[in-house]
Amino acid sequence: MQNKIKVVIIQCICPHYRVPFFKKLAEKVDLTLFYGRGEKTGSWQNAKNIDGFNHKKLFSISVKFHIKDFPVHPVWFPNLLFVIHNQKPKVIITEGFTNIINNIFIWSYCKYFSIPLIIWDSGRRKEKPMNFLRKLVEPINIFLLKQAKAIIAYGSIAKNYFISLGINPEKIFVAQNTIDVDSCFKNASRLIVNSKRIEEIKKKYILNGKKVILYIGSLEKRKNIDNLIQIFNELKKRISNIVLLIIGDGSHKERLLNLVKEENIKDCLFLGRIIENIEIYFMLSDVFVQPGWNSLATIEAQAYGKPVITVKHGGPEYEVIKNGETGFVIERGNSNKLKWAISKIICNETLKKQMGICAQQRVKFITLDNMVREFSKAIKGLAEHDPRYR
Repeated sequence: MQNKIKVVIIQCICPHYRVPFFKKLAEKVDLTLFYGRGEKTGSWQNAKNIDGFNHKKLFSISVKFHIKDFPVHPVWFPNLLFVIHNQKPKVIITEGFTNIINNIFIWSYCKYFSIPLIIWDSGRRKEKPMNFLRKLVEPINIFLLKQAKAIIAYGSIAKNYFISLGINPEKIFVAQNTIDVDSCFKNASRLIVNSKRIEEIKKKYILNGKKVILYIGSLEKRKNIDNLIQIFNELKKRISNIVLLIIGDGSHKERLLNLVKEENIKDCLFLGRIIENIEIYFMLSDVFVQPGWNSLATIEAQAYGKPVITVKHGGPEYEVIKNGETGFVIERGNSNKLKWAISKIICNETLKKQMGICAQQRVKFITLDNMVREFSKAIKGLAEHDPRYR
């Protein structure tokens, strides 16, 4: 029986949407994940149920601050090299820029012990402005990227960015960042056949006969949810049968609740953080909106056959949303266009259905299996010098 390659992955946290990916990857390699403590609310929460692969939460030292509307979480694992050394991995994979403090130590360790290092990174759009912190540490980040034996890019845009830095394209593997879309398809089919749970939720929140605008994600300033609420309030004045569902939590929650209260905005419901049975809320919605910094939820919404509206932030919107066909990608800061896009979809049932069908087709091949395949290629390519893994 062929031995599995021993692989260590280091991440700042282990979010719930990564667990299915790590499970699948663990079927191909001998995987151990090291991650930090995370936070109690917002986008930096660890998954509650982590199983199916080896994992260990490490003691971490971190601080949190904001540069404009973007939260920064530098993290350091003081005992990281000790726990890595105990594992004796053949390959080490680490997050890119978000884990840059640890990456300096990881690179030094890999260089000393001749262990191949893979950096898994989202890259950035060249035209996107850098804040002062990014400018300060970017030379270190570029140095580490060039020193890595391989880079796994979130998508083709990330790959192009790395190539623009002078990195050899042959050492770049594109593993399109995604979630478990196959499970989404199965959940959608199940709920279409048996819609009892959807009807229960509709009854609970008085949604029957309403057009549902859905937001799912962390409640943070960079997400621009206050802008969505204001747009919803304006639309409500001429489209009375609309409801805005906001699912998630985070540091901005109280401010958003106060905004709704002060403006006396009706039918804007905060449902808290929901992980289990989240498919019900996607399925009962008419359109999914991310008005600020977007996330993998744009893929999830499309997998459930929902049109997506988001804004340009240099994330997955460029690769997984076909503007005008599966939803709309709006210029940042253009509230009028965002309002127009929401109105156009919720007022046109035919367009909504067409976009939903196209959306599912669009994400059909953005699967975890494809993501795992590219990771496996990168890992095996680096370990092939060892006869045990040929």
